[in-house]
Amino acid sequence: MLNFRRIIKISLIISCLFYFNQTVFGQEEYDLESEIYPKLKTSCCAITLAGAKCHAANTMKTYIEALKDAGVAKDDIFLKVAKKFSLDSIFDKQIRLKVEKTLIEKFGDKRPQVMIDPATFDFGQVSKGQGKVTHIFKIHNKGNSDLIINNIYSACPCTTASLKIGENKSKFFDTRGAPKDWQVILKSNKVAELEVVLDLSHESANIGHLVRKIIVLSNDPLYPSISAVVTAQVQK
Repeated sequence: MLNFRRIIKISLIISCLFYFNQTVFGQEEYDLESEIYPKLKTSCCAITLAGAKCHAANTMKTYIEALKDAGVAKDDIFLKVAKKFSLDSIFDKQIRLKVEKTLIEKFGDKRPQVMIDPATFDFGQVSKGQGKVTHIFKIHNKGNSDLIINNIYSACPCTTASLKIGENKSKFFDTRGAPKDWQVILKSNKVAELEVVLDLSHESANIGHLVRKIIVLSNDPLYPSISAVVTAQVQK
């Protein structure tokens, strides 16, 4: 009987130590490939992070791997990814709603809220001989504090964009983005114009169905990165 009690006691101690190690030291076990990457996506891809192999995907994966190595719990991985890259980075709808609720509770109603409406424009059937085609998107600050836009860049060299607030219009930015010290302020309930130019004559504007993105970075805590998308059916 004594030995049995001693065995039970030792087992309980081991269980407690294991639980302590898992919770206090953050060594929660989870698999990135099966539990994290399929539930995320990058701003430039329509597929999940599990299948994406672009530069943006590699950057996000490196960040997530570092979080896991630091002992960050699985649920906190999604929260940190949303804060760094955007709430739109979460592919799984239930997780995105949960993280969104957490962020709204944290930042309250006084946060800036960026919105492009609509976020996509289709040029329809076009030919490479048309050269440059243009569309102006509206960027809204639906929040109750200043929206600070600090970078704009294109995902492809055939596309550039300029931002106009009032009478002030920026230069056109390409894949290199805006200068490091560049930023503009969009006041609450104000609207800016994002002029997107697609150069159909550029060598990167391929024949067929074309999709190009302009990425806008700001201090919106829920959506620090949003995209304006132009599409076209390019012919010779």
